[in-house]
Amino acid sequence: MNTNLAQAWVTAARAFADTLEAEIAKADGVEADADGTLVATASGGPVAYDPLVDATPMKADPVGSPEQRRMAWLAFLAAVRAINVREGRGATPAEVRKYAMKAGYPDGRAVSGFSNEGGATFSADGTRFVNEGGLKWLGELSSELDIVLPADLI
Repeated sequence: MNTNLAQAWVTAARAFADTLEAEIAKADGVEADADGTLVATASGGPVAYDPLVDATPMKADPVGSPEQRRMAWLAFLAAVRAINVREGRGATPAEVRKYAMKAGYPDGRAVSGFSNEGGATFSADGTRFVNEGGLKWLGELSSELDIVLPADLI
C-alpha cells in the first residue's frame, strides 16, 4: 500500500473522530473554545453554576466581549465568595491565583484591582474576602448572565 495514501486515510480518520467527539460533547452541553478549553454551554434559560466545581457556563475572558468580561468577573468573585461562606475563611493567595486563572486572568495579580478603594473584595491576614459591594455586584452579574448560583453564595 502506498504510505502517502495510508497517511492520508489516518489523518482523515483522526479528523472525523475529532469532529464526532466534539459533536458528542456539544450534545452533552460542553464545547471547546478556540484554544481547546472545555466550556459548558447554556441550553437556554437559567444555568446553574457552582464556581468551585463547574466549568464556566460561557467563555470567561476579562478582555473579551462584554458578556465574556462579566463571566470572568462572576467566576472569580463567586469562587472567592464560596470559599468565604463554605470554609469560613478568606481565599488564600494560591486560591486567588487558581480561580483568577479559571476566570481567564493570567494570574492572581490581575485581580488585585478588585480590592482597590472599596472595590468588590478586601484583604485580611493575607486572604481575600468578598465585601458587601462585591456581593451586590455578584447578584447583578448572575442576573444579567442568567446564571443561578448556589443559594449559599448570594
